[in-house]
Amino acid sequence: MTDVYERINGLCKENGINITIMCKQLNITRTILSELKSGRTKEVSDSIVEKIANFFNVHSDYIRCKTNIKKNPFEALVGIEDLVKTAEDLSPENYQKLIEYGKLLLNAEKYEKENKKNKT
Repeated sequence: MTDVYERINGLCKENGINITIMCKQLNITRTILSELKSGRTKEVSDSIVEKIANFFNVHSDYIRCKTNIKKNPFEALVGIEDLVKTAEDLSPENYQKLIEYGKLLLNAEKYEKENKKNKT
């Protein structure tokens, strides 16, 4: 059994979902994960890793066992409390820039997710 399979299986258990059901919902073949489980395959394609990562809202490097941090490392290091404390010290002009930048990031993220959905 590969570490990648164990990560995916662990995420399924944490979220109360069966691997087979996850595969059906993501429109990926169960065979891919069976091959991982048996050790006949060591890796999964980037597109499948991205689908699984998006499904569980984790960073793809977590699925690939390159990190133990589930979310984007930036998100893990900078919590909302840190952001609020930082924002309190900004000038009104820079505070407004921060708000606008945040809106741009959210729109960019929505755009990326929509493009990924349309490509699959």
